[in-house]
Amino acid sequence: MSFKSLKNIFDKINKLNKTVNDYKQASKVPVIPAIAYVNWGIHLAKSGKAESAGEKFHTSADMGVKSPETYISLGVLKAQQKKYEEAKELFIKAIRIDNKNAKAYCYLGGALSDLGEYDRAEEEFKIAAELEPINPDIMLNWGISLTKQKKLKEAKEKFELSRKFLCPNPNATYFLALTELEEENFERAKTLLLEVIVCVANHFDALYYLAYIDYKLKNYKSASEFAKKAFEQPVVRKELFMLTAEIYMNLEDEENCLKCYEDGLESNSGNYYFTVSWGLSLQHFKKFEEAKEKFKIAVEQEPENELGLTCLADVLTELKDYDEALNIFNNVLEKNPKNEVALTKTGEIYILKEDYTKATEIFLQVLKISSKNIVAYEKIAYCFSMKGDVQNAINYYNKAFEYKSKNPQTYIEYANLMIREKEYSKALNKLGELKALAPDNTDCLNTLFLVNYLLAKEGKSNYNKEKALEIAREIEEKNLKFLYEKEKEELGK
Repeated sequence: MSFKSLKNIFDKINKLNKTVNDYKQASKVPVIPAIAYVNWGIHLAKSGKAESAGEKFHTSADMGVKSPETYISLGVLKAQQKKYEEAKELFIKAIRIDNKNAKAYCYLGGALSDLGEYDRAEEEFKIAAELEPINPDIMLNWGISLTKQKKLKEAKEKFELSRKFLCPNPNATYFLALTELEEENFERAKTLLLEVIVCVANHFDALYYLAYIDYKLKNYKSASEFAKKAFEQPVVRKELFMLTAEIYMNLEDEENCLKCYEDGLESNSGNYYFTVSWGLSLQHFKKFEEAKEKFKIAVEQEPENELGLTCLADVLTELKDYDEALNIFNNVLEKNPKNEVALTKTGEIYILKEDYTKATEIFLQVLKISSKNIVAYEKIAYCFSMKGDVQNAINYYNKAFEYKSKNPQTYIEYANLMIREKEYSKALNKLGELKALAPDNTDCLNTLFLVNYLLAKEGKSNYNKEKALEIAREIEEKNLKFLYEKEKEELGK
């Protein structure tokens, strides 16, 4: 996450001389002080005419008026153009004219921060704060500098002081929200961003991050509403298209999801991650051939990036082109033998090819890299189960459960193994755990019916017959697919 230490700086400087509105007229009248040129420069810079703005600031400086504001404004322009070294020198000139100008020290601190000279920046911010102890802008820019250094605790303290010195303070509130977001304190960040849009309803970045937070919290409907509001703003960042597409993907709204990629194509032309995201969404909606083409484009954009290569190999697996998929995964693993995704996907292909011995070897390699990789334990257990090695299968399933596996398929596989071994109580226990995690899981309910049916057929207890029929009714009431009509009829006789 990037933070710009001089964000919205032109608006702050413009407040110095609110009375000078007619910029062109001011430039023609000699008696108007040099500060008028500063204001016109700010106006031009805000209009995107940086070159003209620079001319006006230089004109102000050439008039020989010893005004620190001239150099501050020109320094701000240079910083806006990412010419931080030049900005630094201009702020120093402003300080030489007025060594009590807190703003000059503050902006010098910002420029030094952008140059990575954090220790010197800290010194300048301290001087600025000594000159104006309750200046909210000093605390704001100081906090931004600290954020760039990942000193989030100290940064939050500065943002809170800025909010204390000026209320409401949407800028400080916004940056405070970003620090909370950096620490994944999503609810706190959301509360702060909502405060921002109360003050500034059209704050694009606040709306964007509100959409992002709800996306992370899986509040996809709310996320889509914030995204819509962000799209209504005059300036829309290209990242919004990809975020909104992924929100719609999670809402299973294929039309709007893919439309976001089409609409964002021009502004994201050549964007590797946009292309990969597009491919993943196409794959999600089972448009495998189209997804393959997107991943091929991504690989052309960044041939050495493992993400696009693994995605391409994965969609080739979906298309049952196992040999080509393995070829790509092997190429990735030659360069990076510890790529867990490539190893895992390779192991899964060998399972699909029913080469359980080779698959087991691959997943054991995964465990050497990450000893708590739940998927590896699950897959090894499945392989042993398919090879008829029941005890090893049980051992690895238990390891997966020990590490808190929440994969319904793993619970079902374990239960089916226990059913084959006629360990019905163990099957019921594990299915009961799964039902608590996923009450509407069709496979879980059907397997629960099956176990109780088998126990009832063995004449163990009338309870199992009643329980099986109760589960059958539950499946029907939930409008889920019931797989054992014949067995149900037997119990009803």
